[in-house]
Amino acid sequence: RIGISKTGVAEWLSNIGSFSYIRLSRDDYGVVKKTAHFYAKEAGVPDPIRLTTMKPSGSVSLLVGVSSGIHYPTFPYAIRRIRVAADSPIDLVMSGSGIKPETSLKEPGTHIYSFPIEQSKARPATSVSAWEQFALLATTQREWSDNAVSCTIYFDPETEGDQIEFMLGHFVPLIKSVSMLPHTPAGAYDLMPYEGITKERYEEEIKKLKPINWNLYREKQESAPLSGPDSSILFCDNDICATE
Repeated sequence: RIGISKTGVAEWLSNIGSFSYIRLSRDDYGVVKKTAHFYAKEAGVPDPIRLTTMKPSGSVSLLVGVSSGIHYPTFPYAIRRIRVAADSPIDLVMSGSGIKPETSLKEPGTHIYSFPIEQSKARPATSVSAWEQFALLATTQREWSDNAVSCTIYFDPETEGDQIEFMLGHFVPLIKSVSMLPHTPAGAYDLMPYEGITKERYEEEIKKLKPINWNLYREKQESAPLSGPDSSILFCDNDICATE
């Protein structure tokens, strides 16, 4: 069992449309199947019983600047907040570069840094009906993913809340899993990890960004290197990620 995944599907759909998305998903699946068979034969093992998946792909998608998996961006423009331990290497880099943190009242010893981001050119989830999101989920499950598609359907509780029963009744026979959440208003609570903003505020905030001196990170690591049982571990091991 393997799981080759995709991401940025919302942008893809915006550029090529549903018909081409289906055709290319079928073509890509054929390539994956052929390649998996080749390597299984080379290794002398049976072909995988599952080939494809659609994972959440949150971190990878952020790195390349696309929406995650098959999800539409929640907001066109947003504030992304990260929480780091005070006096950690990342905290030193940010504060040393002149970026001022906010202090978490509920998490002593934690600093919160905020960055404006532009999500993508795809339609925001608030303008895509839950029915359309379900249709994309079912299409992706049918045309691409052997394993379950990771998908959260966002809905308007006022206009679509009474339709959820019918949505589930219609699509559950066609999918393997789904979760649903109501749209969250921008600024629903203080210091949200992800908060929608206007284009005007985004343009204001982007002007305030200062260059980040990443040399400070290495200097911090060299002055206080990792120690203990994980000192020889690089990259990630279970839920621990160490860098050098």
